[in-house]
Amino acid sequence: RYIVLFVLILLAILNQFTQHRLPFSLFSSYLDDVLIIPIVMGISLLIQRLYIIKNNTFTYSIWSVIATWLFFSVAFEMVIPKYSTFYYADRFDVLAYALGGFIFYFIINPAATEK
Repeated sequence: RYIVLFVLILLAILNQFTQHRLPFSLFSSYLDDVLIIPIVMGISLLIQRLYIIKNNTFTYSIWSVIATWLFFSVAFEMVIPKYSTFYYADRFDVLAYALGGFIFYFIINPAATEK
């Protein structure tokens, strides 16, 4: 599961270098939004499991994922665009955040098996 998190982080970094060079704008426009929740919650989960709770079976509840999705949706699609001329609201970003939440919850979040 941590390898998935590592791959997502590498994908996000690669996307930053190629963001405006790719002809397929859907990929470059929404990939960051899909990846943000799995990366932020994945790093948080790793810290919880290794240093705070020290238990590989710790998982976030679906409510934690929904709260994170709501936070990113409200902050980046309602609040920040209201006060910035650089950022703009895009309803599809909210769907991208939700997809990222699903990726986190079903792929990264499940409890690690003890070996």
